[in-house]
Amino acid sequence: MIYLIQPQFYQKTIIELIEQHLGQSHVKTNFQVRHSCPKLNHLLKLNTYFIINDSQIKDWDGMQIAKQIRKKDKQGLLILISDQIDYLTLFRSHLAFLAAFTISEAPSQIPVYLHNKTP
Repeated sequence: MIYLIQPQFYQKTIIELIEQHLGQSHVKTNFQVRHSCPKLNHLLKLNTYFIINDSQIKDWDGMQIAKQIRKKDKQGLLILISDQIDYLTLFRSHLAFLAAFTISEAPSQIPVYLHNKTP
């Protein structure tokens, strides 16, 4: 399962990028957009989480959501998409992000990680 966790009413460019790439894939992959930590009752498969962290949105904390996900899904692949990347904070969080990149880098980086997820 692939999740995109982003603030409600956030720009749709990331959704469109993921949907476009998944549409080109020959493998059917489940994709969900969430506005909070998803309920993770069944963790039989490896999940990928694209988490938006936008410092301009005061009531949204992508790092907190990443912490909630990591508590429930120890093996999930966490990918942070942020307006500002603070590598020291990422390192000190001990959340084991697979990747972290800026929103402007998303068009080139998202296909790389989706390609590795879907053959």
